[in-house]
Amino acid sequence: MKDDITSKYEHKADDLFGTLEILRIILDLDKFQAWFSKSYQKDTSVLLEGYKLFLETALRTFFYEIDSDWSLGLKEDAIFYRAGHRGINLDKIPNTCEKVILIKNLDSMRRDIRNSRNFDELYPLTQKVRTELLARFVPIYDMFVEDNLGFGKDNALRYAAMFQALIFFSDTSKKIPKGYYLFSQVESLTRKQYNASFEGYKYTLQFLWESLLEKESKPEFISEMITAKDWSIDLDVDFEKLDESLEALKESPGEREDLDSYFGRINEGLIKPLEKRLKFKFISQTLLSIKTKPPKEIFGSLLNVPKMVELSEQEKLNCFLLWYPIDYRDSSKGGVFNGSLMLMSLIAGFSEIKVMDNVDSKVQVCKFIHPVGWAKDKNDYSYGILIESYGTFGSDFSGWIMFYDCCGDYSGFSGTEHMQIEAIIDSYKKQGLVELRQMTIGKSRLRKYIAKSVVGEISTKIENELEKTSTKNKELSIVKDARGLVNELFSYYILSKRDGYDVDWNVHASGKQIDIRLENDAEVLLIECKVDPNNLDLGDELQHLKERLSRTDTEKKKRGIFWFWAKPSDITIDRIEKEGFTCEIIKNLIQKDRHISKKKLDTLRYVLNYKGTADREDSFDSDMGIPRSM
Repeated sequence: MKDDITSKYEHKADDLFGTLEILRIILDLDKFQAWFSKSYQKDTSVLLEGYKLFLETALRTFFYEIDSDWSLGLKEDAIFYRAGHRGINLDKIPNTCEKVILIKNLDSMRRDIRNSRNFDELYPLTQKVRTELLARFVPIYDMFVEDNLGFGKDNALRYAAMFQALIFFSDTSKKIPKGYYLFSQVESLTRKQYNASFEGYKYTLQFLWESLLEKESKPEFISEMITAKDWSIDLDVDFEKLDESLEALKESPGEREDLDSYFGRINEGLIKPLEKRLKFKFISQTLLSIKTKPPKEIFGSLLNVPKMVELSEQEKLNCFLLWYPIDYRDSSKGGVFNGSLMLMSLIAGFSEIKVMDNVDSKVQVCKFIHPVGWAKDKNDYSYGILIESYGTFGSDFSGWIMFYDCCGDYSGFSGTEHMQIEAIIDSYKKQGLVELRQMTIGKSRLRKYIAKSVVGEISTKIENELEKTSTKNKELSIVKDARGLVNELFSYYILSKRDGYDVDWNVHASGKQIDIRLENDAEVLLIECKVDPNNLDLGDELQHLKERLSRTDTEKKKRGIFWFWAKPSDITIDRIEKEGFTCEIIKNLIQKDRHISKKKLDTLRYVLNYKGTADREDSFDSDMGIPRSM
């Protein structure tokens, strides 16, 4: 559902076509030079720099209007939006949407205009803008733009151009036209170049206003515009003279000699009387609208994808992460506040919040794929989730939480974590709640980037911590896999002592692996051995055991049993039994078996109770009485 702002401006075309009308007027270079020569009998060379500045201001204003426009139906994306928010140079923005492509194609013309050295070089460039920009928008104006208030479409267009001329070309209070710095993602002139452009700019501004008022009587102050001596008045920011500065601002525009004073004169002498006569307000009403989006073919070469400059790896990563700041979590520390469990909880939590709040935007998740090198098609993974936080007036305090090197796809425990993360991402993607961005990059390169990017931290310290995290994660993954193997072998040892059964370990049949298989004349038992019943996907394990039983070809009775090292919860036991399976707790079997209970099992208990967080007090189960140092 569109918000109120979108609904209000979805069809509004005043500002866009008002700017195009200004471009149409000033791009008629022959008419402008003839007007100047007739009115002032001066050499037109004095106009060059100011005319170029005026034309560049018009193009930059048009870029801004394209950026803000909804009426044309041009697509934009998060990359373009964030690049604008962060002021990223246009050349550094990938060609990912129609708006950035169109603006880039026009910006190449702007640069050529800026670099022209005389009117002979400039003239063909103005014709190019007329042909490749204005001519493309003429059929859009003719076929799709509508007069919204009954003034007549051409009159409405002229009024819209007058308001744009006031706001973005006559306001020079910052010693540069306001329209010039609306779109700040291209290079700007120096102060010396601004000042050198002043004379030509004020003549061009006068020509624009006289052209807009061609069919009406012109106020005397329009012809006086060329007497201005500077862009604007200088205000002393000395707090002891603050009252004097404020009084200077209150001074009547007619008593000032700066170009910016004509903003007030035009507003009071032209715009407000026009609003009163027509009984409407520029700021709150729409003069021109587009109700039907024009076809994309009408834009022609303006939507041809331009050549992209080569970005550095730092720039590519900045873009991939939408120029947001980042923080990271050490996924090697274990517990619920780090690693894959925290990541999955955040993805699920923010997705559900989007549903509750009826928010259209998606949860942003990024995935970095790290090829391991020693095995084909095997990878480690880092993930990130964007924590969104917005303030008033468009402020954006969002940032990424990165989970560096938190899992891999080539070992048991780490592989399970990877599958769980991917499953939850896929689930919310299918619901339209998550957008996944992914990139393949070497682990050390991402580590260096994170180290440089984390706010408020020392780069080398973070890089060392992340390297330790990566090493510790691999060690913990191996330890966890080894615990599972030790548990299987110990279970096999216990079962091998039972009379009347043939026992086999790590059996592969019909593409499925079975931890332990027992068989006698009457029955076949398939046993799955797990260390921690509270740290597995029970649904998957139950399904796998069902499939293994169904693929066991025998006329004998078949049973499935789970052997857990630690005690499962009552809920887990109930669920297992409802599926027709049983479970055994290995700790209890040890205590009941008089042969095994006599053996020294401290080291075995130590390994199987190890949680992978040796720096924490809860690293081992207290009920086993295992010392915390060996």
